[in-house]
Amino acid sequence: MKNNSTISVINYNSQNFEQKKISSLDDISQYQKSDETLWVVIENSQDIGTLEKIQEMFNIHRSTIKSISSPKQRPKFEQHKHYLHISFKSLISEDKEFNTLYEQINMLVFENLVITFKEKDNDLFDPIYHDIKKSKHHIRENKADYLSYTILDFIIHKYYDLLDTLDEAIVSIENSLINDEELKLTPIEIKRLIREVITIKRNTIPMNELMRELQECKSKLISENTQTYLKYVSNHLVHVTETIESHSEVLSKLLDIHSSIVSYKMNDVMQLLTLFSAIFIPLTFIAGIYGMNFEYMPELKKEWAYGIVWLIFITMPIVMLIYFKKKKWL
Repeated sequence: MKNNSTISVINYNSQNFEQKKISSLDDISQYQKSDETLWVVIENSQDIGTLEKIQEMFNIHRSTIKSISSPKQRPKFEQHKHYLHISFKSLISEDKEFNTLYEQINMLVFENLVITFKEKDNDLFDPIYHDIKKSKHHIRENKADYLSYTILDFIIHKYYDLLDTLDEAIVSIENSLINDEELKLTPIEIKRLIREVITIKRNTIPMNELMRELQECKSKLISENTQTYLKYVSNHLVHVTETIESHSEVLSKLLDIHSSIVSYKMNDVMQLLTLFSAIFIPLTFIAGIYGMNFEYMPELKKEWAYGIVWLIFITMPIVMLIYFKKKKWL
């Protein structure tokens, strides 16, 4: 079966580092040494041939392979006899308009091996690669469990970047409301952001449960030292979820504020139209009376009648405007 996945290996310990792409999973065996940590990154991870080969090589449970092959899995943690399975989403905002990119990531954590399955072929993990290359970086001093913590921590910090972009988008909407700019487009943008936030919550809130289960895990594959670091990640995640909830409330309130502004402006328009109607209804009434085609209308025979009508037409609106102004209706 044709292999459509891209496979990279990062092999390291405190003294040595090696990173390269391999064409076959069979090449992994040459890197598995007891004193080194091996990180295998498989991109385009839905390739069935690659998944079946991984299942065979590392004795992976079929349910794990099924989860990895599905890009719409909720974040979850599973403990097996000789490995841990961690599934979560990477969330990245691709522009200032806050259009979020979602990528499914699965990790299999063994004693000296981490296999990461990425849905897409991109440079997401480049900062981690760069850190591992540093000879004095603490990742080099630790094992596979610490690498898995590093990946989780990196993804959670990406959530912070996402929230910063969301915050900028919200500030932009607030400025639009304050300056009365593009009020017709504003509710569309708010509703789009609300939909984005709902999707983000759907992928980040379950991460709290994942982190709780990971901290409670008694597997020998996670050291006490790494458990301590995982608590920090969990605390960061709690802050992320709280911030998302806060932004969600802000967006709902902005939608209410927009509705209030539109209603207020509509009331202003209706008030103005009502005042104009109040001025012109009496004038229309008078014009209507003298526009009737009755033969016997005494005023029509008077020389001063036309001037009197015009005097009424001019005086009445002025008096009414002064009255409205005094009542502060204008």
